[in-house]
Amino acid sequence: MSDPSCASIRDQLARANVKLVASLPDDWVSPLIQAIDRDSRFMHVPVAREAEIVGICAGAFFAGVNAAAVMGMAGVLASAHELATLNLMHGIPLLILTSLRGQLTDYRVYQVIQGQVGIPVLDALGIPHWAIERPDQLDEVAQAVEHSRIIKKPAALCFTREMLR
Repeated sequence: MSDPSCASIRDQLARANVKLVASLPDDWVSPLIQAIDRDSRFMHVPVAREAEIVGICAGAFFAGVNAAAVMGMAGVLASAHELATLNLMHGIPLLILTSLRGQLTDYRVYQVIQGQVGIPVLDALGIPHWAIERPDQLDEVAQAVEHSRIIKKPAALCFTREMLR
């Protein structure tokens, strides 16, 4: 992710009063994770499994702390059960910042399936999502945090490769 994109996303998260960010690296979102880790406005919690992100962020919510999740689309797919049984069942908001894999510019064949099923899985779970394809859309980060709070469930911002270079 470019430095201006990282800075804009971090500023948007801070503007939305996000204090905790839990993450699991993915090759596309790693630069954002590194930028968040260096930013003193956030408590960064790296994890070993995607399901831990969901649990940590839910715990933060119950402690009155606004949290966000950063993971690749594979992580979103891997944490679908936790998102359904924890966030959706109990009305816990969570902004998910993820990669939009499987697009024309994604040259890893093993990622194509994630692109084919990732968005339909979000749709099946009833999790609203938006593709972030241009720098002028970065202002939507803070709006998505607030939207998740209002609807009392997760919302996802899916970043294209071009936005994450």
